[in-house]
Amino acid sequence: MRSFSPAVLFFAASFLTVFTSGAAAQQPDYSDLLISLLNGYQKVMTADLSDSPGDTSGAAWELIAETVRQGFLRFTIDPMNEGIVDGARFYASPEEEVARIYLSFPLLEFSQERPGTAYGILTRAIAEAAAFFGSPDLWWNAQNDALDRFVLTKASYRLQAEMIRNRLVSAELDPGLLGNFVLKSFENDGLTGTLLYLEGLSLSVSASLEEYRDTFRETGDADSLRTDLLALGKELTEARTNLPADAADSRVYPAAVAVHTWLELTPGLIAEIHRTDEDDNIDFGEIFSKESEYTALRSRMEIFRIKDMPLIYHIMENTRKGFELR
Repeated sequence: MRSFSPAVLFFAASFLTVFTSGAAAQQPDYSDLLISLLNGYQKVMTADLSDSPGDTSGAAWELIAETVRQGFLRFTIDPMNEGIVDGARFYASPEEEVARIYLSFPLLEFSQERPGTAYGILTRAIAEAAAFFGSPDLWWNAQNDALDRFVLTKASYRLQAEMIRNRLVSAELDPGLLGNFVLKSFENDGLTGTLLYLEGLSLSVSASLEEYRDTFRETGDADSLRTDLLALGKELTEARTNLPADAADSRVYPAAVAVHTWLELTPGLIAEIHRTDEDDNIDFGEIFSKESEYTALRSRMEIFRIKDMPLIYHIMENTRKGFELR
């Protein structure tokens, strides 16, 4: 896999053009496509927006450009990724000195026809990279905490929406079906629809869990945290149970995602009750054995999740495929 730095993009593009001009290539030169994408993105992100206060996407790019210049981040082609919606992703490892943003072949091809859409997709990876370089400890902690990971995901979509609104529109670049969907979701429902259909997670459930966690961290009241978590889980279970057997997928899907979100995001909150500075290594098996009511509720909810996951996967897959149409 080859990597490129924005600091040498113009030279690299000129060099490749000289050696490929006149060639009857059977397939795109993905190095050229990557360079073209990054040069175009850089042009959009460095446009003067002095009249637009709070330009978070521009600030994120400024941070990332500096880390690239310093050699801490590279842009790399990922030949294994066949997606477009997920065609750009940030990667960091404690065992490697250089972090990377990977871009897929399909996204690079797509960027030639729909640059605005590609810029929006790239912005999500830029957002996570900026989170990493801005607050590395918080980023690493989020890799082991599902709720914190969700918060990062939500922030990346927010940055994407703000970039589309503040930069793509002013540059008269079409954000495409995906970009318009994310922007309208951001403006109309606070990204509820985006997270529901692109991530298969419920924003309302996660917001409640964040609130419970914040309260617990302020008060240390473990009983109150348990009560809130259990009450929410029972409410979601009842909502799913009460749906008729012949309910339309459009009704089942949000309820199924809500149950799935609770199951995904609550283990870390329960763990906070038991993990202390002196005993930080207690595992989930031991924790669940001490939380019998929580464990029993999980078992009931898992029955619905097992039943509903095919529907969740199906709707998410079809949604993504729709956004990847050229």
